[in-house]
Amino acid sequence: MQRRRNKHLYAVLLAVLCLAASPVQAQSADAADALRHVPELPRDAILRYTRTDLEEWRYLRTWVSEDGVVVDRHDPTRPGEAHWQLVSIDGREPTDRERRDYDRDRADHSDEEERAPSSALARMLEPGSVQPLEAGGAEQRYRYALRSPDGKRERVFRALSGELWVTQETDAPYVREVRLWNHDSFRPMLGVRIDEADVRFEFVVLDGWVLPRTVEARWSGRFLALKAFEKSMSVELTEFERVADAASLAELAASP
Repeated sequence: MQRRRNKHLYAVLLAVLCLAASPVQAQSADAADALRHVPELPRDAILRYTRTDLEEWRYLRTWVSEDGVVVDRHDPTRPGEAHWQLVSIDGREPTDRERRDYDRDRADHSDEEERAPSSALARMLEPGSVQPLEAGGAEQRYRYALRSPDGKRERVFRALSGELWVTQETDAPYVREVRLWNHDSFRPMLGVRIDEADVRFEFVVLDGWVLPRTVEARWSGRFLALKAFEKSMSVELTEFERVADAASLAELAASP
């Protein structure tokens, strides 16, 4: 199924481009240590985001690409793979075959593959690279560069840099927007070369929690050094509802 194959390609590219906008709770001490080189305001804002765990939230996810529009729902109170449910494709009810393809996709690709642990996100920032570009007022803009959090795909990370916007609320700052682009070509996987990439994340605050709202991405390059391609996509998360904390959900999953 072409739509399914393309969606897999999107997911892999997004993951390699640090676009998995779903943080996992990390030990705050570990994240704080990884961010010790970051100025205080953006450090506090990033640490605030690391406290968000989307596995505690019910929400609607909308994928938009040249293949169409796919809407699914995440509900961590449902057991196992069933906590992802396909809602619609191009505004219509999915067929039985599309539902089977979707379920097989969810079985093959776990949530862990679509998430960037917040401790790793903290370690992705190149020490000393977070520097202010615009200061003053309720919002400040910073530039940054990346490094590999685990030493793998170092050339990919070194080819990327970007900017982030930090908004100061009454109680605490939060990251409102992150942009990411490449300044050199890179190869995220065998046979694929990315020549241009531009990605934008947008975040919102709901009941004190910082949540990812949109991801917009476009990239172009070559496949097997022969076929040129140009791709774009967007992901929007809506209808957020915090259903439980991680410990309560773990107990629910373990109960007979």
